[in-house]
Amino acid sequence: MNILDTNTSYLYAWIDEDLGKFNIGSKTPDGISKESYITSLEDSVWWERYSWGKQKRHILAIGSAESIKALEWFALDYGIKTHKNKFYNKKNNAHIGNQSSLSVAMKTTVVDFIEGRGKGLSITNTDATNNELIRRIAHNIEARSIYKEHLFDTVIVDSWARNQIREIQLVESAVNKICSRFNENPLEARKTFTPIVVVVLEDGSYLIIDGNTRLAAALRAKGWIEVPVVFINYTEFGETAEERKENYDDFGSYANRESFEVKTKNSDGDLNRRINNIVVTNNLDLTKELDIDRARELVFNKLQLYVPSKQKINGLFKSFMNDFNRKQAELSYQKNLISYSDEFFTTYCWDKYNSKGIATVHIRVPETANAKGIGYICRVMKRTNATRGAIVLYYTSKKEIYDEEEDNWIEDLKNTISYNKLPIEVDVLPTFN
Repeated sequence: MNILDTNTSYLYAWIDEDLGKFNIGSKTPDGISKESYITSLEDSVWWERYSWGKQKRHILAIGSAESIKALEWFALDYGIKTHKNKFYNKKNNAHIGNQSSLSVAMKTTVVDFIEGRGKGLSITNTDATNNELIRRIAHNIEARSIYKEHLFDTVIVDSWARNQIREIQLVESAVNKICSRFNENPLEARKTFTPIVVVVLEDGSYLIIDGNTRLAAALRAKGWIEVPVVFINYTEFGETAEERKENYDDFGSYANRESFEVKTKNSDGDLNRRINNIVVTNNLDLTKELDIDRARELVFNKLQLYVPSKQKINGLFKSFMNDFNRKQAELSYQKNLISYSDEFFTTYCWDKYNSKGIATVHIRVPETANAKGIGYICRVMKRTNATRGAIVLYYTSKKEIYDEEEDNWIEDLKNTISYNKLPIEVDVLPTFN
C-alpha cells in the first residue's frame, strides 16, 4: 500500500532487535510533519541506540487521529502489561479514546507485532514521500542534532562498503584540493567537515552513502586518524529493499546538490548514471513509447530533488535518450566496417583523381560538419594549382553512421557545394564489407 497524505495519522513502533525492546507511539497531523517525526520518547538509552542505527521503525496502522490515538492506548496497555521489561515506554501515557472504533484486524496487527508474529504494515512510499524522507534525513544530519556523531578510525571507515552513485567514484583533483585544505587549515577543516553518512544494513554491516571524497582526503591528510560518522538504520530509507536502494542513490545525489568546500558537485555524468539506474531499476524498455513516458516521469520526479532547473532535467533526459537511440541504431548495423589504410587512400586517390589533375582530400564523415570539408579541399586545390577537387569520405565507427543519419552532414556538404557552384566532387566510400 502507499503512505497516505500528511494529514493522516499513523501508529509507529521502533524495535531494538539486539535488546528486544519496543517503543510504540503515534503521530497525528499536529506540529512537525509526519516524514520528519521520529518519537517524543525521552529516554537517553533509546536515543543513544538510535544514533548507532540500532532502532528499526515499523508502521502498525494508518488512519484517523481518533482511531490511531485509541490504538496507541491499546498497544501500550497490552504491551506493558504482558512484556513490561521489553518496553522503553515506562507507562501508558496515551488517551484511551473510543476503543469501540478499533477493528479486530487492527488490534491483531498490534498484538502479532509485539509477540513477534508480524512486522506491521507493508508500505510503499510515493516519490514525493521519498523526496521528503531524504530531505528530512539530510536536514537532521546537517543540523547535527538528531544523529549523534561518532569518531571512528579513518582506516576502519575506509574498509566499509560504498554505495556508488558517481560516474567516477573519486575525482583526484577534488581529493587533492580538499586534502590541501585539511593540511593548510586543519582547525577550520574540522569545523566544516560534515560527518560520513553510513547506513547500518539488515545484516549489521555498514554502507557509506555520502562522504567518499572527504574520506579519501582525510586518508591522505596529515593527522586525520579519525573522522566523524553518523549511523542511520536501513529501515529509515524505506520499507522494501528496492525502495531503500533508490533512496540511498537519491540521498547521495541530494547531499551533493550544491557546491561545498568538502564536497564534489554532481557532474552530468553522475546524473546520467542516476537516470540509467532509474531505468534499469524499474525494468523500463526504452524502445516502447509508454516506457519512455514512464521513464521521463520518474526522472523528473526524482531528479527535481537535487537538480533545481526543469530545463536542465529535460536536457539530461534528452541527452540520455539520444545516447540510447544511437546505441540501438549501432546494434542494427550487423556487418563489419571496412577499414581503409593510408596505402589504399594513396592508390585510390591517384588512380581515380590525382592522375587526372584533380586535387583530393580524404576525411572522416564527421569532419564534414558545417561543410568544413570545403575548406580542406580548397586549400589543397590552391596548393596544387588544380581547378577541380574531390572530397573522399569514409566512416571509422558505427556511431559516425548513426550521427550522420541524424544530422545529414554529407547532404549539407553537397548542397553547399552546389549552391556555390564549386568544381568539387563528393565521393563516399563503401561502409561495410
